[in-house]
Amino acid sequence: MSISVEERSYEEKRLKKTIDTIKEQLSKAEDDIERAINEAKEIKKSFWETQPIVPESMSDLNTIVDITQNVHAVKREQLRQDTKNVAIKKLKKLLSSPYFGRVDFLEQGESSEDNIYIGVGTLIDDDYEMLIYDWRAPVCSLFYDNEEGKASYRCPEGTISGEVTLRRQFGISKGHLDYVFNSSLKIDDDILQKTLSKSSDEKMKTIITSIQKEQNKIIRDEDNSVLIVQGPAGSGKTSIALHRVAYILYKYANKNVTSENVVIFSPNEIFNDYISGVLPELGENNVYQTTFMEYVRNSLSGNLRIEDSNEQMEYILSAKRNREYYLRKDNITFKTSVLFAEIIKRYVDYIERDGVKFTDITFKGFLIIKGEEIKSLFYTTYSKWPMDHRFKEIIQDIEQRIKPVEKERLKQIEEELSESDDFYDDVQAMSRVKLKNELQDLKGYIRRTLSINPLRSYKNLLSNHKLFLSLAEGLDLPSNIKEILTQSFNFLQSGIIKYEDITPLLYINYALGCERAMNNIKYVIIDEAQDYSPFQYLIIKKLFPKAGFTILGDINQSINPNVNTLDYNIIADIFGDKKSSIMNLTKSYRCTTEISNFTREVLKTYDFENTYRQGEKPKVVQSLNEEGKMEAVIKDIDELRAAGMESIGIICRTASKASKVYKHLMKVRNNEEEIFLLQKDDSEFNSGVTVTPSYLAKGLEFDGVIIVDGDEGDYKEEGERKLFYTICTRALHMLHIHFVNKPSRFIQDIDPRLYTSSKSF
Repeated sequence: MSISVEERSYEEKRLKKTIDTIKEQLSKAEDDIERAINEAKEIKKSFWETQPIVPESMSDLNTIVDITQNVHAVKREQLRQDTKNVAIKKLKKLLSSPYFGRVDFLEQGESSEDNIYIGVGTLIDDDYEMLIYDWRAPVCSLFYDNEEGKASYRCPEGTISGEVTLRRQFGISKGHLDYVFNSSLKIDDDILQKTLSKSSDEKMKTIITSIQKEQNKIIRDEDNSVLIVQGPAGSGKTSIALHRVAYILYKYANKNVTSENVVIFSPNEIFNDYISGVLPELGENNVYQTTFMEYVRNSLSGNLRIEDSNEQMEYILSAKRNREYYLRKDNITFKTSVLFAEIIKRYVDYIERDGVKFTDITFKGFLIIKGEEIKSLFYTTYSKWPMDHRFKEIIQDIEQRIKPVEKERLKQIEEELSESDDFYDDVQAMSRVKLKNELQDLKGYIRRTLSINPLRSYKNLLSNHKLFLSLAEGLDLPSNIKEILTQSFNFLQSGIIKYEDITPLLYINYALGCERAMNNIKYVIIDEAQDYSPFQYLIIKKLFPKAGFTILGDINQSINPNVNTLDYNIIADIFGDKKSSIMNLTKSYRCTTEISNFTREVLKTYDFENTYRQGEKPKVVQSLNEEGKMEAVIKDIDELRAAGMESIGIICRTASKASKVYKHLMKVRNNEEEIFLLQKDDSEFNSGVTVTPSYLAKGLEFDGVIIVDGDEGDYKEEGERKLFYTICTRALHMLHIHFVNKPSRFIQDIDPRLYTSSKSF
């Protein structure tokens, strides 16, 4: 709803006042920091010029006091500089676009309204008037959650009720008021459509100007320690996660929750780079972003090669379909099951209860300690301690028992050397050297013997079928369980830890005390929740015992057909000691209506709605042969470029196919434009034309998407339906799919009115 000339004039004057205030505060802050820098320099200069040399004994108390005071003064000045730098950074961010929304609220029992202008940060003028409210402030939820009329919001003092009398939205850039209008409804298509119709960039952007009510509820949730979010592709899950981090840092700043206390688990390093600009854009420092594989590589150090999830997917999509292949698929399915997690837990209990065998420890004929006594110490005396602590205590005990026999052994060595015809040097000196070497060997042997090697323990479980079956008593095992165990053992023997074996190994590693909990982490965000098995959630819970969790995913994007489909209720059960809630996002904002209608048919489900944003129907293109298909793909790139698509994703089924397509494009285009190949070890996402394997595209979005492998032979197994759906939903505005003979069965099943067909010959 447009506003009157008088109202616009008021808003322009108010904007000018706000910008003038920002400039004044920015100038003052810059002067203050310059002064602070100069004062710090003077303090340091004075300190080094006047400070006497400190005696080694440090007996001069006055000198010590002077030094301490000077050090504290330098630290105070540094803290002042840091504080001012943060303020300058936030003021500069506000200068270009101070606010984006306004909500007028008449609190119950009050006679005048509060005019609440909402932006990325707080601004208070010299008269203590609040010119801008940070979007995370409790009162700002009125803007996201309410229409005009009766409304309320929660704050530390309780629930504040009243009436929203005005909702107004602004477009401000470079300090200029581009547009302003009243919006009686919640954030609707006017602003949202402007946001959604923009081209995709190489970095994810903030969504504070267009946060929807269902998204806002998740961002601001304070009732649950574990928040589990299910949402379709394009529902804003990752954006919600990052804005939730910003909200948590704002809300709990007074409780010493900083960016160092938060960790985000992302699907890969590329995705970490893709989302890296959001928190700084919101005025916060980036938190620690990691991947499950990064944690794995830090924990399972050794000489074995560790397969990651991308290599596993490449194998599943490209390996020859033989007996070994289908056994591996069964292996993956079994290893990601709750059933297997139960067996591993039983195995750890068995080790802790009676699974470690001990033998007598002797030293050159001297009995140091009997195996039965070690067992008693391990399972009785130190039974309440973690296993690694038990071993440490026992080793210290044994080292004390060695000392009495050292003298006896030294005498033996001296006698041996004295009687030797080949030895003429100092007998006592050489005896001590020999004893020292023997003791080093003995202590090394004791440390190796009295320790649990997680890999060795796991291999023992896989190779000892009798033990495995006894631990699995009462459980419904696969009929080919012995073949599965043998295959896993053979992989480990050949020096490879397959991805499906990582989780049980990590669990054993942690349970046996080889890994420590991270008690300093107070909040954990897990994105792409469907990629984690229940077993992995069990480990993550143990690693971060004092943390709250937000877990976001889409079951319909479970792209690995062999992984047990995750039930979110299982996650809630795993975190059963924490209050949890499962929230569902019901709306997708990414794709045009035409692409959404097409992808719904791929998925064969209608459990979500999409924002109405009109565009072209997906195009399904047939070529005569592979050469013709590549010519059609090149033609498509030009077509999408001409249509204004700034980022184009060329999605291939596998990494090997992506590499071939990339090389062909580089050769044909003759480096006329920059083309990027996305590979599993890349850590940077670039806009432009990007060639990527299917499984690396998950989580990313492009203005236009070209699917190279739309053939019947490429996506034909029912288990790959969700993978095909996932790659189609990467497109914001345009989607083109190429095939040669017949299209994928997933396209054949779709109503042909939902796409356009064409031939490139």
